[in-house]
Amino acid sequence: EAKAPVGPNEEEITDTTVRPVAWHADAAVPMTAAFSETVGVPAAGNNIEGQANQSIWVDLYVPKDTRPGDYTGTVTVEGDGFETAKMDLAVEVLPLTLPDKSSWIVELNSYFGLASLIGASGEQARAAEWESYRLSKAHRQMINCLPYTQSGRISLPAPKVDGDGQNLRIADWTPFEEYYGPLLDGSAFTAEQGYVGPGAGIGISHMYLHFHEDWPLPIEKWYGDWADLKTRLDFAEWAKTSRDLHTAFPHHYKTGYRNIARQMAEYFQQKGWTDTVYHVFPNNKYYFKVPYFRSQYTTGSLDGTSFWLLDEPVDYDDYMAGAFFLELPKQGVDSADAPDIEFAYRTDVSQPHMARGMWDGICNVWVCSGGSIRNGYVTTAAVRQMWLEEDLWHYGGGPGLSAAPVDCLKSFLNSWASGSTGMMPYWTTNGGSNWLKPGSPNMAIFYTGRNVANSGKDYTGGPLPGLRMKFMRRAQQDLEYLYLLAGQQGWDRTQVRKAVAEYADDPTSPVLLFGNLTADQQRNLRDRVVATLLKDQAAQARQ
Repeated sequence: EAKAPVGPNEEEITDTTVRPVAWHADAAVPMTAAFSETVGVPAAGNNIEGQANQSIWVDLYVPKDTRPGDYTGTVTVEGDGFETAKMDLAVEVLPLTLPDKSSWIVELNSYFGLASLIGASGEQARAAEWESYRLSKAHRQMINCLPYTQSGRISLPAPKVDGDGQNLRIADWTPFEEYYGPLLDGSAFTAEQGYVGPGAGIGISHMYLHFHEDWPLPIEKWYGDWADLKTRLDFAEWAKTSRDLHTAFPHHYKTGYRNIARQMAEYFQQKGWTDTVYHVFPNNKYYFKVPYFRSQYTTGSLDGTSFWLLDEPVDYDDYMAGAFFLELPKQGVDSADAPDIEFAYRTDVSQPHMARGMWDGICNVWVCSGGSIRNGYVTTAAVRQMWLEEDLWHYGGGPGLSAAPVDCLKSFLNSWASGSTGMMPYWTTNGGSNWLKPGSPNMAIFYTGRNVANSGKDYTGGPLPGLRMKFMRRAQQDLEYLYLLAGQQGWDRTQVRKAVAEYADDPTSPVLLFGNLTADQQRNLRDRVVATLLKDQAAQARQ
């Protein structure tokens, strides 16, 4: 019997059907005392008849202050029953340095926190969650956990608020600071905490904040058009008479909302938490509120708080509501004395052209579906980025569990070449909690340590990386080389895109796609970019 992980708005699914299970050498289980400091050939329990090999993945991190040059070493493999084997290792360190902060974001999105999946509680769970952030950052990715649910429940620690309406204020930062503080001030990413990787001592690149339609003020109390809706006809009749939200919400609600945003920005400034971009992200849907839509589109409890599709908006009312719930915190932040704090007002949308100007001057991070690359929608978003200095990301397009490693670079290049500054490859990457059925196998980018290798034992020390974390790191580093080249004299991003076009399926197409890219071409592209960088650097040094 296999049980899928249960999220805050999901029902437990019990599956007793026996199905063939494919073997994937995916989870990188550490060779430590918590597991085993040795490996067996064949590996116990994988049921592969005649297996005669075992794979071991080794990460070698080169600190940014390492002197360029050639470094050599030896890898020794010892074991019972066979002769000791030695392999020479040679590493060439180039006079190039990748930035501590990623130029192109790879987001590991999660719609709830990780503690319930890790199988730990209290301080042990918190330590394991911080270890998840360390793991993602070491792989040049970033976990981003949404801290609220469609029921309006705050699921990750928020600052405590006091008062009501226009008198609303933050009364206690303790819960928020205890949880997020080390992630924001960088103290979670130090050698003392066992961190090895880029950006040591630097806070996380970005995070979701708690703002939504039911926080910091309850929508049921303050929304003037609140109604109980049972059927789609109820919903249709309600929609005919529901008002513009600027009218339907009173002045006190809007003032209180702005006050909290202003206080948050000023507190972040006071604490010096300047490494992080703070995302305001309306996510909720009426799927979780109206029984008819729940039965058609989703499972889970019927306790939603949104009357609109704030994520993936469709109708005018959805876009209008999205603008309203982004505009209020923006107005509060704009009034704050916090010059070094950056907020992002984010939407996840498949049809950005349908905003029809309603989000102008408000939304500045457009996370568009990967399908938009292949149609005219990408033009809308790219033009906005060029003229309005807004960011374009894509979601979707991450390769599946059985895909080739080069597929990560294919999807990243598809997005980058369209003008994006980041990507959310998977709609949720909250880790596999069952090794035979890890959530959805294609979503198991990392494993939480629960029921390790289907052994019935939990590892609460933190997450275990899947190999796609390694593949995505390689692809992200390849993009960093492109950014380094774009920063060279005589180059910019447009020039780099033109140079990379020869690797596209159709180099003459206005929309470059890289579906036929091979592993050899990936290496060739990287080598040529590096050679160009070194040549340009040498030429500039001679000037």
